[in-house]
Amino acid sequence: MSKSNDFHDENFIKERPHRTMESLLAATMSYRFGYRFLQQDLFTDPQWKTVRDILERYFGMKDVTTALRYAAERVHDGLQRNPGVHVSASIRQDLDSMLRAGGNDHRKGAGGGVAGDGKGGKTAENTVPPSPDEIARRGLPGGVFDVLEAAYEHFDDNQCLLRIAVYAIVSDIVPAHRYLAMAKDLAGDEWPQIRDRIVELFEEFDNKVFIGYDDRNVAYEQLLVQEQLGDAAWNYLRRR
Repeated sequence: MSKSNDFHDENFIKERPHRTMESLLAATMSYRFGYRFLQQDLFTDPQWKTVRDILERYFGMKDVTTALRYAAERVHDGLQRNPGVHVSASIRQDLDSMLRAGGNDHRKGAGGGVAGDGKGGKTAENTVPPSPDEIARRGLPGGVFDVLEAAYEHFDDNQCLLRIAVYAIVSDIVPAHRYLAMAKDLAGDEWPQIRDRIVELFEEFDNKVFIGYDDRNVAYEQLLVQEQLGDAAWNYLRRR
């Protein structure tokens, strides 16, 4: 679409950098509802705030402990542990492979790598989204969970993004290595304390959130291996 024919409405602003999930959401919306969303913000700031507040309440994501308690209650009632995550693990891993392959960002024309690869930028800002048709076929990798992440990205709220990453590790939202790298990057010098907090949360909620026989948490397993947490690994294996 030529610049002179772009559709502009009251949400239009001059192009600005978008982070991973906000860009993915823009691509999905544009493919399904019109490519104007590639030339303007998805929502106004008050609309983003409404989306954020609704989804925070939905997940209990004002703090990680509350969100995990909600997940445990759903599991206890025989419901889906993470109701916003509707795409299968295999499809999410396939999409993650596309992210890792790199390429050209369809919004900015610039290349990049997977979130958390440590090359050329911060975790949440350096992932190249797949093309809109790929996203349309596969869907947002984490459903409405990713929409909440996009809202936090829009407001550059790194504390809330760190909360998302910690929750994703403890409750095993794939792709596992994405959230582990994201947590490390956002935590910075505080990573040892955040890592220990993840272990504490998992020890508290493991038998409440993962109650099936041989029910694994791949994200937590990667944390144990990468951080060489022998005692925590033994506790994890003993319960299985």
